[in-house]
Amino acid sequence: MAFRSSRYGWLILAVAGVGFFIFIKSLPRDIPATLGSHDRRETAGGTVVVTMAHYELISKGMTYETVRNLIGADGVELSRSDLAGHTTVMYAWKNRNGSNMNAMFQDGALVMKAQFGLP
Repeated sequence: MAFRSSRYGWLILAVAGVGFFIFIKSLPRDIPATLGSHDRRETAGGTVVVTMAHYELISKGMTYETVRNLIGADGVELSRSDLAGHTTVMYAWKNRNGSNMNAMFQDGALVMKAQFGLP
């Protein structure tokens, strides 16, 4: 019986992996910058919306509202899915110089964050 449940575990993991790959491929290539008023700095690339300091303050379990308040700007909703009673939403914050942060929330709580080139 353990072999059978292990086989299904791998099947579920494989399906989740394929789903995540499809999700990543479906993301828009050009995310518009969101502009708020908190912690604005001018750089060679333009106004900074999100910084590494913001990124480091954000932790798993936080709500979108908490993250939005820390950054001082709304994120752009990239995707939303309702599957098996769970709602998953991904938001992005992008600076004019191309640096950015993404955050994924499941059932209202942060489960993953990623950044690229934050000042």
